[in-house]
Amino acid sequence: MQLVKEDTIFQTKNVIALGTFDGLHLAHQHIVHRAQSIAAEKKLHSLVYTFSNLPSAYLGGEHESLFSYEEKLQAFAELGIDYLCIYPFDERIAQQQREYFMQTLLGKLKGEVLVAGYNFRFGKDAAGNSEYLRDYAESHGAQTEIVECMQKEGEVISSTRIRAAVRKGEMECAEMLLGRPYAIEGKIVHGREVGRTIGFPTANICPPKEKLLPPKGVYIARIWLNGIAYGGITNIGVRPTLDNGKDVSVETNILEFAGDIYGQQAKVELLHFLRPEQPFSDLRALREAIEQNKRQACRFFENQK
Repeated sequence: MQLVKEDTIFQTKNVIALGTFDGLHLAHQHIVHRAQSIAAEKKLHSLVYTFSNLPSAYLGGEHESLFSYEEKLQAFAELGIDYLCIYPFDERIAQQQREYFMQTLLGKLKGEVLVAGYNFRFGKDAAGNSEYLRDYAESHGAQTEIVECMQKEGEVISSTRIRAAVRKGEMECAEMLLGRPYAIEGKIVHGREVGRTIGFPTANICPPKEKLLPPKGVYIARIWLNGIAYGGITNIGVRPTLDNGKDVSVETNILEFAGDIYGQQAKVELLHFLRPEQPFSDLRALREAIEQNKRQACRFFENQK
């Protein structure tokens, strides 16, 4: 995958997938796969046009995203697209007329076929929609494919629905809609290492400020290190028993693992909510609760075999 710079002018034609693609859920994946399939049929390149931040956040609406910028880059790289055009949604984009946006797609980016979802909006005041996209493109010799809504369990698959599930701690629902577990990625950093003193060392990740986190509490998790998956339990919260301040931490106690992993990149997949964050009377009570959570996690992974 090659990142497209803003001053890039293509000489060859592309099939362009359009969308915000926050979370890259199943419906998003279908849009991108259609673009890739059409590109293969027509012997063209596949290109995704998207934003590095949520347009709604810039416009004063939803500001917590399912993807960090780095997670978004990784997800598209894994899909195997040829080009990724990812720009910040800023004043320039917000004030851009819909006609100018179409000229960019068909001119600079050499869009031969445009693929978008049924609810795709663009241009100043969201004046452009899928119907305008189709009419403008076809009047200028380009083709379009508008992907209709996809449903799971009788409801439309959407980033909004996934955010609602994550905010409730319904990780199984989020996984069903995403097509993969909801994950938090980052570099493992040194924490206060109190867990080590009570027999439960943890891998600590500082989530990006824009990353949507589920409710504070303990989760059964899978953590990926150097391409290898390990089971674990993840605590998201402020650790009230340890009086650790107000900073939210993401800490994973890895089952059956020992080693120095500080500085490594990790991906923590949140699989199942176990219990809310709670204060304990003393460290002994905390240790007993963690031991119980580890046993629950072991049973969970045994049942998956």
